[in-house]
Amino acid sequence: MEKLIGQIDLKKLGYCKKSRLDLSKFGLFASVMAIIRKIITILLTVWIIAVFACGFLAYFVTSHNDAGICDGLGRHLSEAPILARIFFGQDRMWAGWSWFIGDMAIFWGSLAGALGIFSLLDSK
Repeated sequence: MEKLIGQIDLKKLGYCKKSRLDLSKFGLFASVMAIIRKIITILLTVWIIAVFACGFLAYFVTSHNDAGICDGLGRHLSEAPILARIFFGQDRMWAGWSWFIGDMAIFWGSLAGALGIFSLLDSK
């Protein structure tokens, strides 16, 4: 007997009188894809929560130690320039332009990527 992809020869296995079982009729592929979608959804949700937690630590948590003032991620903070004070407030400290640009790129890029993947999962 010829073996086909997605089919099992049940006669050889002795399960029933029917000679072949087509797995595609029972939606095995669809159920596997549904499980993969759920796993990806859970991973993306954890990723978004982690990005928000890191953003909170970076911009709202400060500590004072022997080395000076640090943010929640352990980066040393200095006084913000005038342009940054206009947007963030007069008494805000920050880690510098390179950290600010990197933080914004990681934060908004992660959110855009995660939402893009969510929309791809919903479209199918």
